Amino acid sequence: RTAVRASGAMPHVFDPGDGLPWTWEVLESFVEDVKKLKEAARAAVVSKLQRLKEGSRKVWRDSPTYDAGSDDLAQLAVETTRVGSSASIVWWVELDHVQGQKMVLYRLVRVEHEKDARTRAASYLCTFSDAYLRACMVRNIQHGIVLPFETSETFEWRRTASSEWASWNDDVRPVSLQKRYVMTQRHLDILKMHGMQGVQMPFVLYPDEVQALSKVMREPVFLLGRSGSGKTTVLVHAMFYTHIGALDFGYRPDTWELDESGELGPMLLVTRSPLLANA
Repeated sequence: RTAVRASGAMPHVFDPGDGLPWTWEVLESFVEDVKKLKEAARAAVVSKLQRLKEGSRKVWRDSPTYDAGSDDLAQLAVETTRVGSSASIVWWVELDHVQGQKMVLYRLVRVEHEKDARTRAASYLCTFSDAYLRACMVRNIQHGIVLPFETSETFEWRRTASSEWASWNDDVRPVSLQKRYVMTQRHLDILKMHGMQGVQMPFVLYPDEVQALSKVMREPVFLLGRSGSGKTTVLVHAMFYTHIGALDFGYRPDTWELDESGELGPMLLVTRSPLLANA
């Protein structure tokens, strides 16, 4: 058995504004799961999430190991963190646009549903290349803390032929079609004290959407995709960036709220109603 390693790794620390090393994106399925929690359960989940974001070795495992020649990296890349004895947080690590690590929170499930959630997560992760998954599974441990890192290696992110597994016949949307949200310390505080009912978190673009946005901003593009795949999201962001005259697609949605002076930053409201549009 060989430990997963990636050469060219360098420390990468992204500060999301709360002083903690890890940033994460939250899938809408996780948001729906935590909306159902009562106060005591919310406090337990927030405590575990806080330790994950701090990079605590007590909740992070070391770099996974795999058998030489194994093609099951997608299964190994899925992480689970127990909350008490009855629930698990299902998550994994991905790379951002500069190939720095970030966490992705997928589901909060009862222990008996953990295997199914892991399988669903792996069915999405198997669309990434082995090199990408190995880079995601490296753990950069410094002074007893797991820190994200940025890799300088060059590799394809996706497999040349998708091996995505069978679709599911229930109310859980495929991972690839779910919106991704930013969950900051402020949102964790709200979750712990009041729950997430009625709270709208800012969402982020998925790398494929960023790539499409980059092309839309620079050349004529025909966007083709199934319902919910992000076509309208890309076009709305193109309208926004055109309005503010920006080509920096690393602009984070959570920075839209306040500018440097503490005032509300630029916002774009989209409607199909001519009456509202001309109001």
